[in-house]
Formats: sequence, C-alpha cells, structure tokens
Amino acid sequence: METRKRRKKKRPLAALLFIGLLLGLVAYTVKIPVPVVMEIDRKAETREKKVDAVYTRLHVPLYCQYPSLPTGCEATAAAMALQYWGEEVTPEEVAENWLPAGNFYTLDGVKYGPDPRKEFVGDPFTTDSYGCYAPVIVDAINKNSTRCQAEDYTGASLTELFDCISQGTPVLIWATVEMKPARVGNSWVLESGDTFTWTAGEHCLVLVGYEDGMVYLNDPYTGRQECYDSETVEERYEELGCQAVLVYAAV
Repeated sequence: METRKRRKKKRPLAALLFIGLLLGLVAYTVKIPVPVVMEIDRKAETREKKVDAVYTRLHVPLYCQYPSLPTGCEATAAAMALQYWGEEVTPEEVAENWLPAGNFYTLDGVKYGPDPRKEFVGDPFTTDSYGCYAPVIVDAINKNSTRCQAEDYTGASLTELFDCISQGTPVLIWATVEMKPARVGNSWVLESGDTFTWTAGEHCLVLVGYEDGMVYLNDPYTGRQECYDSETVEERYEELGCQAVLVYAAV
C-alpha cells in the first residue's frame, strides 16, 4: 500500500515538470524574432536618412569671380552650373563670349544705359559695372551651350526651388552680396524712354542645397559654399524680384 501511494505522488510531479518545460520552450520561441524585427527597422531608417542627405546637397563646382571678374557674378554662377553638367567652360569664357553687353552714353544731358533684362550693364571685367538679370543668362546658355539648357524660373517660391534641388537640378538665384539688405542704386534711362533704377548690392549665386531651415549656396563673391537661414535668403531673393534660372542637361 505504501508503494502504491508513493507512485501516485510522483505522477503529478512529473506532469508539472513536463508542462513547465513545454511553457519554457514556447516562451523561448516567442522571444527570438523580436530583436530581428527591430534591427530591420533601424536599417530602414538609416537608408531613408542617407537618401535625404544625398538629395539636399548638390556637388556643384566652386569658382571665385575675383580677380578677373569683379562684377561678373552672373557669368561665374552660370559657369558653375554648366560645369556641374559637364560643360567645359570657364567663367571668363561665359563673360567674354556668351554675354551681350552694353554701355552708358549721355544725350542732351540725359544718361542712357542698357536694360539688364536684355544685356549686361557695363563690362564684367571691370569694377565699376553693374550686372544682368535672369533673361540674359537664359538666352546666353540656350544659344551657346552644347550640353545644357536653361529655363527662366522667375516668380517661383523658395520651396519650389528646393524641389528642383531635390531632383538634382542646380538653380541660379538673384539676391545680395553677403545677404545684406538691398539698397536703392543709380538710375538711368532705357532706350524705351523708361527710367530704370538699379538695386545696389545685387548678386547672383547658385542654390545647391537646403536642410533644417538652412540654405546652401555656391557664392562667386567668396569662392566658397555659404550657408544662410532660409528666412534671410527668401527676403533677399524677393527684394531682387524672385529671379531664378534652372540649368539642366539638354535632352
């Protein structure tokens, strides 16, 4: 009788041990996939960050307008964008051979001068000249480039220009030197009879990137890539009439 009672006591203990072992195996099996899923998520996040970094900063060649082109920021900026697409042209070649230019003259005591929307005002190789606006650069590229085309994108918002950058297209923009406030400059009479007033401090740069409220520009004035907050860039861009030129590979 005692032997039978001992056997009955052992059966529940063996069953409990078996159930415990089974639950342990189930728990171990459930825990295995968790770290694998988390590792995949981290890799996906890293890939997304790398894509964002690539498409917010373009590797556009840098040139300084000095000493040869003290007033030739537009030609220098254009050469940077053109070289980005493989066009073998220097800022000096753009200034000398691609840009139409006009000079001042006086008639009956009235000072007449070029229209910067049609030609460069003065000579970009001199210190006392002015510059030109977006339509002149568009015409110069479309008439002379063998690899690129240009589009007048004047009137576009800064956000729209950022979209162009994200698609790999550099953009020439008109703002001011060192992003200082624009000033009222000299005036002269155009051939049409209208009086034109120059915006002092006018400057052309290449928009190459943006990130976290900051804007990156290749600056012909310094020969470096400069960084400014987007609000300041937008203000100066608007002061120059929101002038912009897209430069892209010819189809």
